[in-house]
Formats: sequence, structure tokens, C-alpha cells
Amino acid sequence: MQHPLIGIGAPVNYFLPAAGKILGGEVIIPDDADVANALGAVTSNVAIKQQLSIRPDMDGGFILQGVAGAKHFGHIDVAESWAVDYLKNRIREMARIAGTSNQKVEMEIVDHIVDAADGTSLFLERSLQASLTGSPDLL
Repeated sequence: MQHPLIGIGAPVNYFLPAAGKILGGEVIIPDDADVANALGAVTSNVAIKQQLSIRPDMDGGFILQGVAGAKHFGHIDVAESWAVDYLKNRIREMARIAGTSNQKVEMEIVDHIVDAADGTSLFLERSLQASLTGSPDLL
């Protein structure tokens, strides 16, 4: 090999010397190689997303899909309010566990409506997608 193999990252000492022997190349492992990838960890973002759907049920009400158990509601506004609260709380908890204290949840709500052959509109579902992106908390 014309150029040396330079290794960074915590496990580099375990595999790079053997790879250098196989390839017949010089291996350089800097003193701080084990923490070199840590820069990527602290400059990255935590990203959490979750989606729920509200669909009409057979009884004229609405069912919430995407959560454990069947959640039935008589009115779509009540279903949406419950779903928004659930998503915000769930996303924030997941983000905290993933390592960020950012609390700002972005919410996108979209109605899916199609036109039937006779020209009437048919409501299929309301989808709610929540997302949170934040920098990792440093200890």
C-alpha cells in the first residue's frame, strides 16, 4: 500500500492491526483514536417521529390506530385532541430517553379525502405525525 491506514474509533485497536498485516500496509492509530468518533456523537441530533391515524368506524364514530388497544371516539375533534396530547407526551418521553431535553414537538395533521364516482367526498382518515429533533444533552 502506498498510504498508511489511519484508524479512529474505540474498537480500532481490535481489528486494524490485523487488517494492516493482511493488506501489507503501515497502520497508524493516534493516541486519542478511541474518542475520535465522539465528536460525531456530540454534534449529531436526536430525531424522534411517531404517527397515528384516525379513521371512521362502522358505528359512525372514529377509531384511533397506532396505539395499543382500540381507542374509540364519538367525535373526530375529541379523537384529534386525545391523539395530539398522546403524541406530544410520547415523543417528549422518547426524546428524553434518547438523550435530549428538547421539548419542541412539531405536529403535522393531514386529512385524506377522496371523491367517489358520484362526486361525493369520502373521508378516509386523518393522519397525525409528530416529530422532535434536538441536540444530545452533554453530561
